[in-house]
Amino acid sequence: MDKRDANVGLPIQPAPLKVVQNDLKPNEVLLEYVLDDPTSFCISTSRKGAFVRVLPASRKEIESLAQAYIDQIRKRSGADVSKQLYELLIKPIPEALGTTRFLIVPDGILNLLPFEALRDDQGQYLLKSRTISYIPSGTILHMLRRRQMQERAPKPLLAVGDVAYENQGGAGRSIPPRASVRGRIERGIADLSGIGLHDLPQTREEVLEIGKVVGPDAVVNGHNR
Repeated sequence: MDKRDANVGLPIQPAPLKVVQNDLKPNEVLLEYVLDDPTSFCISTSRKGAFVRVLPASRKEIESLAQAYIDQIRKRSGADVSKQLYELLIKPIPEALGTTRFLIVPDGILNLLPFEALRDDQGQYLLKSRTISYIPSGTILHMLRRRQMQERAPKPLLAVGDVAYENQGGAGRSIPPRASVRGRIERGIADLSGIGLHDLPQTREEVLEIGKVVGPDAVVNGHNR
């Protein structure tokens, strides 16, 4: 096996804390949330250090508020709840108050929460004062930040659109399960959770237009019906 191929997959071991700290930019803070009862936490990491900050709410309280806010966003309301969530999730973390870039590692229902839409003490959306990104873990951050050390992909884009998900006669269920937990996850989150995927015919035009922007080296497949 070519040595370059061995570096393509996901990392097997978690990245050491010092390594993750070195990957962070001076104005960045990595906020890894851990929701639990009776106490929730946030592991705050920056170049200056790492701290475990206690959040003033339990998992149940945060989940209840987050779900209420998600519901209110759909109704285009929820200013009061957004401030409460800011008070619980951001304000108790001194490192977050003094920087402009958040790297959020959410937990549980926080995966559905748009941190950009939380309002600070002045009632302003965090979107106006912070650049917010989401990452699965510090290890994945390290892998992404170090990718410039690897060779570039031979093609700049692979895009597939207008996939026929429906009317497949349960084809997904015919795929034999993998022996390991990781293997079963690789079958796809939608497959594991029982979520049915629906056809999105408009994606054909989307990927074709994206391909035009990227250039002639892009590999684009917009399925025809």
